[in-house]
Amino acid sequence: MLNGQQSALQLTTPVLHGNEKSKVLMSSCSQCRVCGALVYDEEIMAGWAADDSNLNTTCPFCKSTFLPLLNVEFKDLRGSASFFLKQSTSGDSLHSGNIPLTTDPLEQKPVSSPAVADLISFSDHPKPNQTIAEEASSATEQSDVPEEQSEGPRALKKSVINSSKRGASLTRSHSVGGPLQNIDLTHRPSHGISTVSLPNSLQEVVDPLRKRPNPLPLSVPYLSPLVLRKELESLLENEGEQVIHTSTFINQHPIIFWNLVWYFRRLDLPSNLPGLILTSEHCNDGVQLPLSSLSQDSKLVYIQLLWDNINLHQEPGEPLYISWRNLNLAEKKSSIASEDQQATSTLVENIKLSIQHNNVVEPIKLLLQKVKPDVKRQRSFYREILFLSLVSLGSENIDIEAFDSEYRLAYKSLTTEVLEKMQKIDAPPSSSVEWCRKCFGAPVI
Repeated sequence: MLNGQQSALQLTTPVLHGNEKSKVLMSSCSQCRVCGALVYDEEIMAGWAADDSNLNTTCPFCKSTFLPLLNVEFKDLRGSASFFLKQSTSGDSLHSGNIPLTTDPLEQKPVSSPAVADLISFSDHPKPNQTIAEEASSATEQSDVPEEQSEGPRALKKSVINSSKRGASLTRSHSVGGPLQNIDLTHRPSHGISTVSLPNSLQEVVDPLRKRPNPLPLSVPYLSPLVLRKELESLLENEGEQVIHTSTFINQHPIIFWNLVWYFRRLDLPSNLPGLILTSEHCNDGVQLPLSSLSQDSKLVYIQLLWDNINLHQEPGEPLYISWRNLNLAEKKSSIASEDQQATSTLVENIKLSIQHNNVVEPIKLLLQKVKPDVKRQRSFYREILFLSLVSLGSENIDIEAFDSEYRLAYKSLTTEVLEKMQKIDAPPSSSVEWCRKCFGAPVI
């Protein structure tokens, strides 16, 4: 388990060079709408059906179906910019933010359920200290697509959004038991500035001492590769391949765009898609900036895929890997640890020491002593021990495949009395879950 040859793929962490203009954090970790368990990327993949019209995944713990989400958070690293329009013929191309946006379906189907859920969610008040959009869980709490209604990415509903406040005049697509929506605007450009005459009519003045506000976090449905392929093929067939190179791609087809960004980064494949993020309306207060060079702009966007989504954690306290980081930080500052912090420090050090000796049984027993048996938990023992091991000992030193094997052996060795105190979420991952992670690699924790 320790110091072994990594047999499972490890997602390469992109290196910050210091000239990045935007940092994008993405996580596919989702919460089951029925049992409340946290379902991680490889578990979501294993729960997908071989059906290019089904957006749902199956929860590995309660076997119910739900719609997983990609949560996206932005960190703007640019200086604050002000825009001034010159006297020119393009003056009338500046629109106010209260122009209604319409989302027209490619094919209308009758609404089969009164509970129409937003597929794209934006949060009005992002919290600067959060890692991934906290509002994603509440804004999309009812966004699962009933399996019997998931008839394909063309079962769509029209939605009109009209709001002038920042963060609210953004397009949302709705599900009528079907998944995706191609969002078309009745006014082009909808709001912002015409990119055709922009270079001669708009000047940008950057104040490097002022910090730009971060764009609002957003959530879109997390699509299986089969569904994404079908949607992408349909898009290219209807609009031509030039659509993926234009600035309107991210605004009009956000679900396809963000899923493509996720998969290209997930597979460590080069892509110019991130170059569209910097100039998008969403990252510039509703103003569409002109494209310069996609390949060059892509180098200015740092994209990191996170394994966990800390904002979905609802039980008291922190996950162990977060506690370990905070304790290390406090130690460097020579802070006096409280009694609770000392107890947590002892726990994480004992677990770390056990893992160094390839002993997984002891950490399970230590966690059993800590938790209340009758209280439903959201964090599994498996994730607590694995994530703490990766963070405290270094992901390069942990063979996740070997860890899974050791955890499985430890779980099987537990007595019936001990197993009765554990919950379904504590079981080792299935072989299909393991294979999904082996094929796609492990995100960053």
